[in-house]
Amino acid sequence: MNGERRLIFGFLLLVIGPFLMLTDAGLILGILFLLGGVYLFLTGLVASGIPRAVHTWRDLPGLIIPPSPPKALTPVPAASPPAESSPPSTSEPASPGKFCPACGEQNTRSAAFCKKCGKPLPPPS
Repeated sequence: MNGERRLIFGFLLLVIGPFLMLTDAGLILGILFLLGGVYLFLTGLVASGIPRAVHTWRDLPGLIIPPSPPKALTPVPAASPPAESSPPSTSEPASPGKFCPACGEQNTRSAAFCKKCGKPLPPPS
């Protein structure tokens, strides 16, 4: 018996079985029809190749949730070099440096990020 016939006969047995259970002597016969119907229907599905079309829930169209877009990355401040005890260089005049607009910390003139809070500093003027 091929898969399509098993599907049809299994479905018919599943429909007839509950009606046989309503009669006086048909309870056991109705249960047998139901069990045979389930068996024929499931083996018909396997024989006709219907379950092979969908392997997992991810293969079903419409059930796949698209991935969320990546979160925006915030810039990580570069590690500041260790403070040197040598005299200040002549390339940078001794000036107060930049002040962070967010926290008020004083930074060097060449710093791009605040050494205390890590927020970007305005470009040198």
